[in-house]
Amino acid sequence: MENRPILPEERSILSSFILPDGKGEMVDVERFRQQRNLVVVFLPSPDAALEGFLQKLSAAGDRLAYEEAVVVVVHEKKEDLVRLKELGSAFILLADEGGTVIRRCSGPDVSVYITDRFREVFAVRRGKSVFSVDEVLEWLVHINRQCPE
Repeated sequence: MENRPILPEERSILSSFILPDGKGEMVDVERFRQQRNLVVVFLPSPDAALEGFLQKLSAAGDRLAYEEAVVVVVHEKKEDLVRLKELGSAFILLADEGGTVIRRCSGPDVSVYITDRFREVFAVRRGKSVFSVDEVLEWLVHINRQCPE
């Protein structure tokens, strides 16, 4: 029997995790609890299409800030964080050396989660069909209407 991870689904809580950023400082996503909505991108390997999505998402930085959202990108290779940093300086880039968190939260595919301030998953996409930037922003507006605190 294959041992497959149980991945977070809509209306579940995205697990907390602590990973190092590009400077080696540990970042706990729990610190955003009750403060910021999250857009969490799990990137197991380089993906040109997703990098285009991240560039467009970076360009929407003012709207993300208005919707009180933080973008967290989790990548398996620390050396790729420098290249990803160029795509969007507003993102929190975390290295998951060994891929433990990525496997637990994403499996082998790219995953994008949109959560509220309590890490409740409102929307998730896995694989090649990631959100458009407009869809991300629409979900964040919806979350803020549902959870105005």
